[in-house]
Amino acid sequence: MATFETPDRAIAAAIRMSEATSDLGAQRQHQSLHLKIGIHEGSCLAVTLNDQQDYFGQTVNIASRVQGLTASRAIVVTEQVVENTQASMLLESTGLKPTLRRATLSGIADEMSVYEIPLSAAAPAPSDYSSLRTYFEHDVVLARVLSHL
Repeated sequence: MATFETPDRAIAAAIRMSEATSDLGAQRQHQSLHLKIGIHEGSCLAVTLNDQQDYFGQTVNIASRVQGLTASRAIVVTEQVVENTQASMLLESTGLKPTLRRATLSGIADEMSVYEIPLSAAAPAPSDYSSLRTYFEHDVVLARVLSHL
């Protein structure tokens, strides 16, 4: 699990991790390396115990369930993530188009709107993601939690 200050940073990290995994698989001639990435935004309980920080709550649970919906070469995010202005701008600037679907998540009473963001050959090549580097130039101060499992 990773936490990010804003949804756009979580998406940028997910894109870069996916591309790095693809590159590593290609270098090692092992195309079966895949990441399953799910992102949800919300508050949670952060606990530090024995010098390790961990997160608990419904946000973490939903992120985990959303991650379980992910297919290879895609990211699945919740409606809260896609509706974030900066995340929406990032997706538009990279040419990635989220596709809406409804999903029933284990342990969650109501059906949720989730969006699949395909990272297919139609998406920009990894070199075209150079603008994503700006998301990682500064240390992230945790203001809101985005859980990435």
